[in-house]
Amino acid sequence: MNVIEIIIQYFSIKSSGYFDKNFYINAIPKADGLKHFPLMHFITKGWQQNLNPGPDFDTSWYLKTYPDVKESKVNPLFHYLRYGKKEGRQIKKPYASRATTPRIIGGNTVDFMIIGAQRAGTTSLYKFLDILPSFCGSYDKEVGYFSIDELYTKGMDWYHQQFRTCARCQLKFEATPEYLYYPFVPGRIKQYKSDLKFIVLLRDPVDRCFSAWKLFKNIHKHDQVNRQRIIVDSKNTKNDALANLMTEEDFPHFSTLVKEDLDRYYTNSVSFEPSFVRRGLYHQQISHWMKFFDISQFLFLEISELNQPEELLMKLQDFLAVNLDLEVRDLTMPEYNKLSGKKTVEVDPETLKLLQNFYHQHNLNLFQLINKTYDWRLSNQPSD
Repeated sequence: MNVIEIIIQYFSIKSSGYFDKNFYINAIPKADGLKHFPLMHFITKGWQQNLNPGPDFDTSWYLKTYPDVKESKVNPLFHYLRYGKKEGRQIKKPYASRATTPRIIGGNTVDFMIIGAQRAGTTSLYKFLDILPSFCGSYDKEVGYFSIDELYTKGMDWYHQQFRTCARCQLKFEATPEYLYYPFVPGRIKQYKSDLKFIVLLRDPVDRCFSAWKLFKNIHKHDQVNRQRIIVDSKNTKNDALANLMTEEDFPHFSTLVKEDLDRYYTNSVSFEPSFVRRGLYHQQISHWMKFFDISQFLFLEISELNQPEELLMKLQDFLAVNLDLEVRDLTMPEYNKLSGKKTVEVDPETLKLLQNFYHQHNLNLFQLINKTYDWRLSNQPSD
């Protein structure tokens, strides 16, 4: 940001009435200094620390609610003053009253988690709930605290900071799909909170497998920022094989990755990644979770159920034992993580048949375990 841009932001924000000098000074970390120039601190640094310019503008919530602003790396208050106000954007979440949404568990801990599965609609559900006044999602959708050793060692205070903008009357939640898959996660969460509740989104494992392959193939070819992030995050961890996959010059064909992952399954490989096929073994994963938690603590949803927001919220009310008191007729479920129409190869018949046969018994075991049956015709019926 050059000097002219700083000057423009300075006078725009100063004259807006949203910047409260005394309020902001009390929020500046002591180590930062610059308390003699608080507005300059907010423009150049403070908003990136999620500091609020005053009591009437929520920096963190604005960036979280409007991903395009976060991606643009523009000061959120300046964005609102120049563009957002005309576009009808809100400046902070309208909080629900205590009377309509009591905290059923209370304290500083999280109330529930969306724990999976990958490519089964977790992002859409997270975004849908996070814009409702009764709920407050973590700053980043996938915190990964319980699945990433580097984060887990930072301790509980760090974890709870991911929910620092939440009101006391809101239900706090996060959505990290890999929690369902990694076997060491439920034990860690059990130590954190034994009466936590969990939402598990499920999808036809054949469709889920192909969707995951398309996502990573798309990132490998078209999204160098996220490709590098995956490589860095996975290197020297349990996921180093995923880093190796993403560094290859050409991303492998779907059938190749399916056969390689099946080999890892049949040889009882200790490597968690890549896991295109194995993440669809829901019965195995959920059975492991039930060694730590009772089945009553889980709400199982199939991805198609996200298309009925009103029915979905009724299920959530029953599951979380709250009265959401919401008008849902005009609510629609957002769709995220699409591939922008980029074409990929179709599944060849041999690989499709291989997956259908592989998942058949696993799916039947799942349906018996959760006492639900889904219309996964492709993978639920064995093929010749």
